[in-house]
Amino acid sequence: MKFIGFFLSFFITASLITLLNMPFDNIPPIGKLLSPHQGFWQNSEKEPISLDQSIELIELKEAVTVQFDELLIPHINAKNNEDLYMTQGYVTAYHRLWQMDFYARVVMGRLSEVVGIKALGYDRLQRRLGLKDMTLKLHDGLMKDAYYASIISAYTNGVNAYIASLSQGDYPIEFKLLDYEPEKWTTVKTCMAYALLASTLSRSEADIEHTNFRKMFGEDLFNILFPESDGTSAPVIPRDTPFDFEPVSQPQKPEKFEAQHIVNESISKQNPLNGSNNFAIDSTKSKSGHAILANEPDLELTAPSIWYASHLTSPDINVMGVTVPGTPVILIGFNDSISWGVTNSPRDQVDWFSVIFKDASRKEYLYNNQWFKTEQILEEIVIKECG
Repeated sequence: MKFIGFFLSFFITASLITLLNMPFDNIPPIGKLLSPHQGFWQNSEKEPISLDQSIELIELKEAVTVQFDELLIPHINAKNNEDLYMTQGYVTAYHRLWQMDFYARVVMGRLSEVVGIKALGYDRLQRRLGLKDMTLKLHDGLMKDAYYASIISAYTNGVNAYIASLSQGDYPIEFKLLDYEPEKWTTVKTCMAYALLASTLSRSEADIEHTNFRKMFGEDLFNILFPESDGTSAPVIPRDTPFDFEPVSQPQKPEKFEAQHIVNESISKQNPLNGSNNFAIDSTKSKSGHAILANEPDLELTAPSIWYASHLTSPDINVMGVTVPGTPVILIGFNDSISWGVTNSPRDQVDWFSVIFKDASRKEYLYNNQWFKTEQILEEIVIKECG
């Protein structure tokens, strides 16, 4: 009789262990999540980061110092650029690893791998939009340049050094809730920000809504409510305003310059669509006595923020500003000489087409009264089984 009790207890215990380590639909394995050694307890609030902290990486050529200020912004000081960007990748991953992984999956159309069938439609859309192809082409172009290849590789190595330092208990809570592990970072992922921002900033359109409105209410009312700009407005400075200074001639652009020093040339060219939420104030006009550049990029508020602030210094670099987590370039910031920003005007960048194929084989389609060959691209999408 006592053996029956033993086997019953053993069966119940084994069943509970098995069940608690199995996911059910959207619920992660409860056993792993509640484990005191690797579960969510390990993500409880930790001691504040020391304001005088050094990070040691085996791959570093020389000593690098990282100091976090009261806002937890890292100030990274390195003696060479390769160490600088490697440490930047390490520190950014320390704060934003899951966000970086998520952004890369959004751009490459790989969310189904971690959330299951519910993301299949989204992954298909992202790949049809060409974000993955855009990223691959950008990556291939940049890696042909020795300077950019060095930055991208160093940053990637830094991210991977941080990932390699983690045990399962150290994973950010999002990995545990979704029950997957961070995979190795790649140089392709380090180039993802361009496609991510391009998708975010150029998807404004209302063509279908406007078409339906015009059919219902007519062309005249549509033109009154949605007039076309004639390009004659002067939204910032009134036309014919006299200036009491000599304009500075635009310096000749050097053959190669730092990625952080790039200034959008369009600001020096007259554009009928100029005007956005930004302004500059001379030092004589500010209370602090310093010049001020205010810039609002017209991006959605997200949690965590799409921006990650950092300060990078080396013998030939001194720049501070924000990056998209996962990429090393300071997109908005300042250096010893200038400050710069970027903004978005939500223009209609999307057009809709009704595709006419020549026959059922869909090997040719009609465009501008001509038949063009279609290109077939096969995409494999891995779908996670959820329970």
